[in-house]
Amino acid sequence: IHGGINLHEPLDGTTIVNVSGISFANEQRDLGLDATLGFGYEWADGYSLNVETSASRQGESEEYGINLGARIRF
Repeated sequence: IHGGINLHEPLDGTTIVNVSGISFANEQRDLGLDATLGFGYEWADGYSLNVETSASRQGESEEYGINLGARIRF
């Protein structure tokens, strides 16, 4: 079983991109939070299953995900 929590904040809160002489700016001052929780299970030599779920929030934006994996060694 494994898990993790990351708390992050932009360094200055401003991102500026210049494309063909036109500047685009994005100011984001919101605190962000990422969390993961997962486990791995091996039931025989060379056979295993891994599952991980994740959630992320930055201001008004939220993201959720799940990763499934299986390993078979020959």
